[in-house]
Amino acid sequence: TYYIIAPSEASANLARYDGVKYGFRSDNPDNLLSMYKKTRATGFGAEVKRRIMLGTYTLSAGYYDAY
Repeated sequence: TYYIIAPSEASANLARYDGVKYGFRSDNPDNLLSMYKKTRATGFGAEVKRRIMLGTYTLSAGYYDAY
């Protein structure tokens, strides 16, 4: 259950770090979507991105019935 709960919590908690109000912000964004993409691409490392993706998958509606 750790491998399900931990990434799910990480995904939910790290969603607020978008560069608008909290955390690192990428330089010279073209628009809001570009700022989100650039900030998360440069601000999060490979392991953090992996945990976010796994947590998002776990929390998705299609995976819910498996657990």
